[in-house]
Formats: sequence, C-alpha cells, structure tokens
Amino acid sequence: MSRRLTRALYAVAAASLAIATLGSARAGTAGAAPAVSPDAPQPGVTLAVAGEGNAATDLFYTGTSGQLWAVHMSPMSENVPTPMGGKLTGGPAAVWIPSGTLPLSGLAVFGRGADNQLWWRYQNSSGWSGWVPLGGVLTSRPAVSLGADGAPGALTVFARGGDGAVWGRTLTGVPGTGPAKWTQWSSYGGSLLAGTAPASAGNAAGLFIVAVGTDQAVWVKDQLAGKWLAWQPIGGKTTADPAIFTPSPDAVVAFVRGTDQAAWYREFLGHTKAVRTGWNWLQGTLTSGAAAITQHELSRYGQTSVFVLGSDSRPWMRSGTWPALSVWMLARIGS
Repeated sequence: MSRRLTRALYAVAAASLAIATLGSARAGTAGAAPAVSPDAPQPGVTLAVAGEGNAATDLFYTGTSGQLWAVHMSPMSENVPTPMGGKLTGGPAAVWIPSGTLPLSGLAVFGRGADNQLWWRYQNSSGWSGWVPLGGVLTSRPAVSLGADGAPGALTVFARGGDGAVWGRTLTGVPGTGPAKWTQWSSYGGSLLAGTAPASAGNAAGLFIVAVGTDQAVWVKDQLAGKWLAWQPIGGKTTADPAIFTPSPDAVVAFVRGTDQAAWYREFLGHTKAVRTGWNWLQGTLTSGAAAITQHELSRYGQTSVFVLGSDSRPWMRSGTWPALSVWMLARIGS
C-alpha cells in the first residue's frame, strides 16, 4: 500500500443500486427462509455488535448455514439466539439508531448476500422489515456507523469493492420530514487486503474508517470538521478484519488480531490515561476478526465490549470501563 492509498473509480459498484420492495427474497440471496434450530457461529467469521444506547448489547453472527442470528446479551436472561433469516457471505454489521436521529429508529443489520449485493433489514413499528437489497458488488462483509457523535440525519455503510477500495452509501433524513433515503455508492479510496473488511465509528471529533492494507498494516481515514483526510498508516500487522470504537468524546481505538493470533489495540486519535502509546497486547487466541463497541448515548459513554471467536470457534469477550477490561471470558449464549 502506498503512502496515499489508491482512489480508483469503481463503476461496477455504482450499478444495480435500485432498492427492491420490502421483504423481497430471491433464492440464494440474503432473503432466504430462516432455519429452525440455532446454528453455531461460522468458524473464522467476524461477529457484529450493536449497543442500544447505554442500556443493552446485541450480538449478531453468521451461522454455519449462512443464516443471521441475533443474541440479546443480558446477565438476566438465557441469551438465546434468535433467527434473522438471510443467506450471508461472511459476517454481518449492525447498528442501533437512536430515536430522533433518522426517520427510523432501533436496530438495523447488514450483510453481504450470496449474490454479493449489500442487504439489510431494520426494526419498525411492526417488528422487523424483510431483507432488502441495496445493490453494489461487495468483496467483504459490511461495516456501519452513525455520523460523528451519532449526528442526526446520517448513517453510512462501508465495504470493500471489487477494486479493493472502500465504498459506501449513506442513509439520510430528518425525523418528521418523510422517509429516509440512500445516496448512491461513493468511493473512499484505499487498497485493502483481500479477505478483509473496513470498520467505522464516530464520536464528537468526527467519523473514522480503519482498514488493513495490502501491506498487512492498519490504515485510517478520518473525517474531521466535515472533511475527509488522506489515508494514513498506524502500523501493526494483521490479516483479519479490524475493529474500531470510541471510548470517549476524544479517543478513537483500533483493535486487531495480530499475526500471533492475540488481540492488540492502539489509540490513534486522542489519549486515555493509563493507555500506553503505540500498540498494546491483550492476550487471547483469536480465530476471527474483532467486533468492538463502547456503549454510547448522546454525550454519555458507558461500558466497552470486544467480541471475537476463540480457538474453539465460540464467542469470547472482554468488557469493562475503558481501558480496564476484564480477562477473556466465554460469552454466554443459550441456556
């Protein structure tokens, strides 16, 4: 990867962008019928996590059948997986949309279908929508985040395109002014390692994308004061999907599986007291990329949680008030 990542145009990803009727389904796509019995997570496939403000955490995974499963993580429940249907290639992405930020609110999930299109479904007044295609030609799992600091009116989903660059489209709208609308696909440049996906998060400072370059180093792209800056390397070495989270209004953290299969993190914007500069080791034996989140509602920042698949292909987690995370624990799923 060069110092400034390639900004190749990707005309193919801009094609076939029409949104189909809600609940439409085609054989072999993300609209396939749900399975009956819970699947185990697909080995090696990155998980997804969304936080319902500071109240709860929801874990999502692609099962061995390719179906999406959702687990509402709570110490007071059995954390039983709920089938979400679909037929995904790779891991999902998920986000919680606070009320008052877009014409819709609640959880939304995204995945790469067997047709390599982006698909999504979202919560509405009657429960969940069906799976809806959003076009594009994806070569990775998607990533999704709200605008800077959960800014009203913008949600962007990103993925690796066929040219190796990051591509995205944004859902925009203001509550009370009509339905939300998707923009066309746009290129954010970059030259991502094949088999890896970007990750994105926002806080009061701006919106951020992290990705793994063809040199296996971690690269970041920042949107500060509404302007996207050039891609910059922050070191490290990985061949897995990275994660990103914002534990405070000022700090932004990249999280990866190192070549030693252990977890590593680096604060690349801002600084948290007690965090050492550069890359920090968090132990573990990871067999997937990472999913990470800090519970965040308006200006309140809560618990940070990191989820990965371990050597047993089961979900493991560390959680706590950043940077004081617990040791790696098996994430309790099912009775």
